[in-house]
Amino acid sequence: MKVEHWLTGAALSLAAGCAGGGNTGLVGIPDALVAEVPWINGGVALRNPDGSLVTPNLPLFPPVGTGAPDPGSAPIDCSPLANIQLSTLARVDFEADPTLAGSVGVGPAFSSYDDGTYGAYRVTGDASWYPGLTGLYTASFGLAAEQISNGPSCDGQPNNWAMHVRGGRFNYYGAGMEHPLGACPIDSDFCPPAPGATTDSAGFPLTAPGNVPYAQPAPHEYWDLSLYDGITFWARIGPDGTDGLLIALQDKFTSDALNRQNNTFCQRIKTCTPYCENYAPCTVSPIDATTPPTYRCFDPVAGMAPVVEPAEFEEIYPRCGPSACVSPSYYVDPDFDETTCKPYEFSGKQAAYYCYGTEPPPDESNRCEDGWVVSINLTTDWQIYVVPFGDFRQVGFGKPAPYMDLHSIYEAAFEFPVGNVDVYVDNVTFYKNNNP
Repeated sequence: MKVEHWLTGAALSLAAGCAGGGNTGLVGIPDALVAEVPWINGGVALRNPDGSLVTPNLPLFPPVGTGAPDPGSAPIDCSPLANIQLSTLARVDFEADPTLAGSVGVGPAFSSYDDGTYGAYRVTGDASWYPGLTGLYTASFGLAAEQISNGPSCDGQPNNWAMHVRGGRFNYYGAGMEHPLGACPIDSDFCPPAPGATTDSAGFPLTAPGNVPYAQPAPHEYWDLSLYDGITFWARIGPDGTDGLLIALQDKFTSDALNRQNNTFCQRIKTCTPYCENYAPCTVSPIDATTPPTYRCFDPVAGMAPVVEPAEFEEIYPRCGPSACVSPSYYVDPDFDETTCKPYEFSGKQAAYYCYGTEPPPDESNRCEDGWVVSINLTTDWQIYVVPFGDFRQVGFGKPAPYMDLHSIYEAAFEFPVGNVDVYVDNVTFYKNNNP
């Protein structure tokens, strides 16, 4: 999910002006930083003498801003928990798996993104991208957490891990991390009712057009949160981090994922980048065995390092040119795979590259992703934030929803604005009021 309201007009027009090489005026990205964050925006992957990728063994957190030392947190205040009941089924605490010896913390199913600012980075990456974490977690995928001391705890239980997102500087709309809620927990009050004959309980058709199965299960993976009153979590920032944070929820009226291959409640849009931000040639990949061939950003003389994890491979050797709109094999997207990455301008106020065919991308009055958000301010102290669903509002850059549908919540996201990001998040869950 990318909340476009962080964007400015200048940022939106930048993509159309950077399609070529030449004298860019950009300062080179230090190799030392690329070694710590191989997927840095505009970076060129480094190779070991044996041809393998130079990559950190464990998650690293390069400094942002001035690199000021973190003062740590003042004592926590548990009083906001006095009048609420926390869900145990939905809680994400990022702790290590106690059944696995030597295990590490992971944010299951969390992923991150950013605005592509040249030279900016975001960490952590997926746990599978760090060789030193192999075999030390049980999640199928998710962002690597950071081990902390004196994490917030109001029940006497130790808190040794938290999600830490650091990076920047982001100049266009910022960055974020998102967490699809996924399949319903067994025997839980989150689960939607059984699907009907032609549509599920949210009103989505059970099959894609042509009565074929969906390429992804997402159109039928959402939670019913109507028995809950809001979302709660702990958070703090490092000394150089921007203090703004958006909490975002996507429902059937706004979710890009839920409307995949059906466009039932809103129209999907996909931005793209046809050129190579690292100024490498857009070259036919010798690793992808596809017809037509796959074009990626890399130097054909230097070749490509073998990268086992598909998502990391996409980050380090991004698709370009004729392949800019083709989805990766692990997350096939038929809505855009046959389209072309082309420039488009909406009424003179928003110009960028989009994936589309003969029909232009949908305008603001119809498009998805204008999710439900709340803005909060963070400090360097751990604080618990109790955010009622009633406080969430759409931003206004997409299709207006008639209401927030708590029966079809697909995703929760944490979104960071323009600037440097240095945010810690922990113990995310939903809550009920004790005195409704």
